[in-house]
Amino acid sequence: MTLQRDVAIGKLFKDSSIEDKFKISDDYHGNLVAQQAVHRKCYNIHRNWRHNMKLHYKHLKNVLNVDPYSHPYEHVTQEDWCHLVDDVWKSKEHKVRSKAGKKNRKKLEYNHCSGSRSFVATMTIPPEFNGCENLEFPEFYKKTHTKKNKEWIDPICAVKHSKMLSLREESSQSGV
Repeated sequence: MTLQRDVAIGKLFKDSSIEDKFKISDDYHGNLVAQQAVHRKCYNIHRNWRHNMKLHYKHLKNVLNVDPYSHPYEHVTQEDWCHLVDDVWKSKEHKVRSKAGKKNRKKLEYNHCSGSRSFVATMTIPPEFNGCENLEFPEFYKKTHTKKNKEWIDPICAVKHSKMLSLREESSQSGV
């Protein structure tokens, strides 16, 4: 999937009209960081678009009870829409992956509120790049598990945080 995405995005940026519209850097083709940033942004936009199309398809099929083939997503040709419905969303592989994803998401007691990046990936970002000071783990946990109004996303998070603080206090008193 990554290789196909990179090839598609690479073809997109070989078109000089795209480069004429956006000033990315003086040497885009020689700057790997700029290329990776553009590829990631394009991938995220494309992923969101695919997600919105599938939501549209599911809404047509399950809520409105209309023929999804007769109502393609905005700016998608009838041929492409039929391909998505028949060869992607109705495929056995897609159904298996979708079912596994739903099952795995149900295993989570709660989710962090630090964006789409995983909790572990967020922890590894150096402080100078994540916009905050270098926090110890309990403070980092609190920051990523409280809402903007400072409420915990789930009551179990408050319990776990207080346990972290008591363990830290206990270990510092014993000299560990």
